[in-house]
Amino acid sequence: MAIFDERRAGGVPRNRPAVSLFVSGGILLMAMAAGSEPKTTANVIAGQDGDKPPLPRPQPTPPRTETHPISMTGRAVSFDGEPIPGARIYMASRRADYKRLAETTTDAKGRYEFRDVPLPIEKADTATGRDSGSFQVFGTAEGFGFAWRPQKWFFPRPKPANIAYEPDRRDPPSRYEVGEKIALDLAFPPARSLSGTIVDDRGKPLPDVRLEIRDCESLAVVDNVVPGWTLDTLNEPDSVPHSIKVRTTDALGRFEFTGLPADCVFRIHVRARGFPDRWVYAAKTERFLPARDGEEVFLGDLDLTLATPVEVPIRLIAADTGKPAPKVFVQAAEGLVKTAETTDDQGRVTLKLPPGTYRMQHLPAHGTPYLVTEDELIVGASPPAEPIAA
Repeated sequence: MAIFDERRAGGVPRNRPAVSLFVSGGILLMAMAAGSEPKTTANVIAGQDGDKPPLPRPQPTPPRTETHPISMTGRAVSFDGEPIPGARIYMASRRADYKRLAETTTDAKGRYEFRDVPLPIEKADTATGRDSGSFQVFGTAEGFGFAWRPQKWFFPRPKPANIAYEPDRRDPPSRYEVGEKIALDLAFPPARSLSGTIVDDRGKPLPDVRLEIRDCESLAVVDNVVPGWTLDTLNEPDSVPHSIKVRTTDALGRFEFTGLPADCVFRIHVRARGFPDRWVYAAKTERFLPARDGEEVFLGDLDLTLATPVEVPIRLIAADTGKPAPKVFVQAAEGLVKTAETTDDQGRVTLKLPPGTYRMQHLPAHGTPYLVTEDELIVGASPPAEPIAA
């Protein structure tokens, strides 16, 4: 596709050496010692609250973008079809700028409207591609669980005659062409709550632990396809209000999420000071659920025990120069326990992990001629006497 793209400059790529970060065999031996009146006019959002992603990640080259105004109408109703006045409705971008774009409130008949909201559009990067944007609509209502519709696509320019799409199988239409009317109703499910307590392995309650719902998956069958709809917008820092998806434990280690939808499974990111990141799955359903990522899904209270971590010092060396490797993103993971840090100017980093065996990955700084490397890290009951050389 790139060969036939006339907009791409030709030429011979630079011949740059790719040198991997050498991982010494000592890593295993040394480590063994050692996650009102309702409004109908949308309020366009210029910026939002929200923390940065918990773990830094390599950033791709920003896509070429523009914006195109889109308008949308719909209703908020209960599962019985009754209109819901005063529901709060949100629209978020799912491409380019991943953030909340607008919000509004349903009127006395449960109706809402977004008018001329600037949707970020990514320019096509191939001759046969199409400029496109993507969005997701979701909402909250008093006494109900939050509701949403799956991701939708929007094309700001007419469809070429030679392009055809497969029929939509889930929540059609999934694509909107310029000029087409966008009408999306939201059906709000019964509300459920999720509460629990977080303690360490000595039974001590952990206060100020941050829990963030990063995904919600409907367990209902949709067009004979399981799983059902997913509110993947939850995974972005600036799309869903924190009042919906974030809780912090109190002095006794307790927390509670309210206004959750029934018959859904949630992926929750747990961050406690002094502990590695931990992920858990919890569900509000009466049906049996198999394990996910090797661990059981919490079906009742989410009572979680965090194992005390061991400090594992690591020092990375560039294989070709023998010098310290700075700004290397080092991450280690096993099941639902994950941690990551970046090396300092001396190539040093300290990972905090409970005893166990982890898959470790080194991501060199952007622009350096090194490859990503992986290895196994075994953490013992006590810290190693010397930094692990890698």
